[in-house]
Amino acid sequence: MLFLRSRRAVLLLLALLGAGVVGRIWGAHGYRVGQQVPTILPWSMFLPLCCAYAIGVSAASPLPDGELLGRRCIRGYVRGYLVVATVLAVVAIAWAMSRTPPPISAPAALRDLAGMLGLSLVSIAVAGASSGWVLPGGLMFCAIILRMGDVDFLPVTWLVRDDSDTVSRIIAAGLFVAGGVATHWWPRHGQLT
Repeated sequence: MLFLRSRRAVLLLLALLGAGVVGRIWGAHGYRVGQQVPTILPWSMFLPLCCAYAIGVSAASPLPDGELLGRRCIRGYVRGYLVVATVLAVVAIAWAMSRTPPPISAPAALRDLAGMLGLSLVSIAVAGASSGWVLPGGLMFCAIILRMGDVDFLPVTWLVRDDSDTVSRIIAAGLFVAGGVATHWWPRHGQLT
């Protein structure tokens, strides 16, 4: 119970539930990006960014030094917490995006959740919990700006590609793995335990 309280589990649950409800209400409403071949980018594509940051910041320890000095190692608890929170976010986003038609719909949002969660965990591990939104948020806004100008720079625009884009899935999976590695190696530096 103390672990869940310290990780603000109730607030995370409310945030994920709220993201799902807001995404469901927004539905397929969006805006056009691109000049030559415009694509409608749904507003609910920002849900993965919000969920990724909420999961990352709730996994960060409020007292990392105290937990490192504790009698029990809680790394396993943190990783289990991250897995459960990620599954809840997947369910919330899949439900929120279920009415959104292709080409950018639920599969793209879930892919973006994986990549942005990895980026958020890396940000938190390197610079602390308050900066967990910097890398994923910056990447999302850069991707939208590049897409609006019909620029295709794959390391950035993978976030706003179609559901079926295989290279985007590979990039997102790589970032997700990098986030997992960050939670595994950075505990010794006091950011995540």
